[in-house]
Amino acid sequence: RSRYGPDMSPLAPTSGSAEFDLLREAVHSDRQLRNDIENLMLLIVETYNPTDRGVRFITGGIGEWLLALAAYSAGVLSMPAGHNADGFDLRGVLSQSKALWSAKGSNRSGGEFIISNGRNGPGSGLVQPTVFWSPDLPGLVFVSPSRHPDVVNAQRQLKDSTVLSKSAVSDHAASRPECVIDLHVPENPGTASIDPAFEALKVLISGGQFPRLRRMLDDARRVDNSLVAQLQELRRMKNAGDLTADQYDAAVNRLTDKP
Repeated sequence: RSRYGPDMSPLAPTSGSAEFDLLREAVHSDRQLRNDIENLMLLIVETYNPTDRGVRFITGGIGEWLLALAAYSAGVLSMPAGHNADGFDLRGVLSQSKALWSAKGSNRSGGEFIISNGRNGPGSGLVQPTVFWSPDLPGLVFVSPSRHPDVVNAQRQLKDSTVLSKSAVSDHAASRPECVIDLHVPENPGTASIDPAFEALKVLISGGQFPRLRRMLDDARRVDNSLVAQLQELRRMKNAGDLTADQYDAAVNRLTDKP
């Protein structure tokens, strides 16, 4: 394919995906969008610990939504046709995002990405365009199986999965900057302790139809007035935007008797 346009001016390098190119341009030109992505990534690992296998499914789903939200903000995705002021189905936007690329995220340095799992086999491997991110990558890295066969060839098939080393994705990013959206991906601090299954359970039984089952939660709310519980509640309020940073610091100082 020619590297020059009709007027013989050099064409801008492309990742192979017009949509990823648009998202890349938007993130690099809109500092607030970049900040939003980085801040949400940090909040995810401060809230949930993806080293837990069960929690990893939750954070993986959040990662898919994160890409969809960013792409919508960049104008890459739109609301499904036919929706009006009466409402719309956000899952339609997520479906558009999944049709463009798969999402493979990690919050620890080193190791490998699990590309696919199979029943009694390695699965299909890297067969669709994929956006990768990890603390040891320069940001969001796009790989197209048809355009970047060297990355596909770097896969390894194990007994029950297909994996790709992060170093292979890093090498790809270094040689093809047009496939990279520069941003900081946080390392998992490993300190988050929220159980998403328990949080979902509390929502389900918070109504009046489960008076016996929610008894334990009601009792716990009455007795859990420890310093740790109060600090956790202040942290939650700060993350939710109910407290400013100054209000949060002042409240913590009052609880801990700091001057």
